[in-house]
Amino acid sequence: MSPVYAEVRDAFFEELYAVARSDRDVLVLSADQGAMSLEKFARDIPRQYLQMGIAEQNMVGVAAGLALTGKKVFVYAIIPFLTLRCLEHIRVDVCSMGLPVNFIGIGAGYAYNTDGPTHHAVNDIVAAAQGKADAIFLQLPVVERRDYGAQIGERQIQHR
Repeated sequence: MSPVYAEVRDAFFEELYAVARSDRDVLVLSADQGAMSLEKFARDIPRQYLQMGIAEQNMVGVAAGLALTGKKVFVYAIIPFLTLRCLEHIRVDVCSMGLPVNFIGIGAGYAYNTDGPTHHAVNDIVAAAQGKADAIFLQLPVVERRDYGAQIGERQIQHR
């Protein structure tokens, strides 16, 4: 029986963690200050985890540079800050270069409804579809663990 996680990001990052432990080219860049599921990355494989702070646009530029060196980059943030705030950087730095950067966002739609309109992600899919970036929008409150591992290693997870 698959374990049940409280949040979908925990299930996703658990699988990504397993892949990263065996592949030193997998890197996670995060702008989320409260993602407890990333603590394992910081503790166990700190050279593969970068906490970028509240600097999402800069994070996209750093991700593009890392991808140019052959790294498998996963960029994580709350969706409106990742899509709308970074749209030009994603389009120019990643999409126009055809770089293999994976964007992982949490909080689709009104998931963060009490945080106000800055946290509402109602244009996220439209914004992400403007380029050719790989986007993964995590929006379910509870999820069973899935075998994302092989797909992550091959950059095949693409939910739009």
